[in-house]
Amino acid sequence: MRQPRETIAWLGKVLADRRARALELLHEGFDSLEEDFAEEQFYAAARATYWAAPEGSDQRTLTASLIEKLEF
Repeated sequence: MRQPRETIAWLGKVLADRRARALELLHEGFDSLEEDFAEEQFYAAARATYWAAPEGSDQRTLTASLIEKLEF
């Protein structure tokens, strides 16, 4: 969670079934955080990645699902 861009890049390389579980684990991890700053940093990086990716690209689809799953 401290390296959001690397985490998002890694998620893009993971098979779909494992990606779904990884998203679940990230969601659980954010729920257990007492500090909102790390979550806000991850959110900012996810949004930046989303907007930097071309429309309709796998990267944009991935970050959209990440943002939705993590309830940003």
